[in-house]
Amino acid sequence: MAFYQKYQLKNGKIKWLVMYRDSLGKQHKKKGFRTKKEAQLYAANIKVERARGREVTHKLTYQEVYEQFFIVPYTASHEESTVVKVKQDFQNYILPSFGDKLIAKITTADCQKAVLEWSKHRKNVAKLGQYAAMIFREALAQRLTYDNPMAAGLIKYPRTQPNHRPKGFTKSEFQIFVKALQNEYQEQLPRAFTFLLASGLYRVSQAGNFSA
Repeated sequence: MAFYQKYQLKNGKIKWLVMYRDSLGKQHKKKGFRTKKEAQLYAANIKVERARGREVTHKLTYQEVYEQFFIVPYTASHEESTVVKVKQDFQNYILPSFGDKLIAKITTADCQKAVLEWSKHRKNVAKLGQYAAMIFREALAQRLTYDNPMAAGLIKYPRTQPNHRPKGFTKSEFQIFVKALQNEYQEQLPRAFTFLLASGLYRVSQAGNFSA
């Protein structure tokens, strides 16, 4: 039978923990659930897996799962350039957040906290979330954890600020623009400005407003 308890963090936020015993009678505790329902779902998964004879008994860290079950087959099945980028993301962001934690103890709250931290330094933080979730899926396949705390819909990703910088002309659009200006305003345009137009160096984002 599982026992649930809520507790308060130093910042005032309320979290839930669950305590349960394995088939050998050893007590376990997992903290960091955002709601009691999340803790109950975790305990329910444990009960189902135990009934199937798939109780988690190994205690590996996130980094150990990454090294032992993920990165070697991933490297063998992907292009080198892709592997280099993925390894960099793990080394720079994901492993510093989760590497030394027991993978079966990492909660959705832990993952949400990591995502918010990554977003301070990286724009496409959802891509990091996808990479991080692959390790949890591998842990599930290897029966090293009971759930994937980064499963679809559990993590809220910060919105990326849109880029409002004006877009320059394409080469063909710019040539049409230059020709139209030269035909219409040839006498009014200063020589230096005409030279820039003719040489193709002027961008519409730099032009500003002008009139005849």
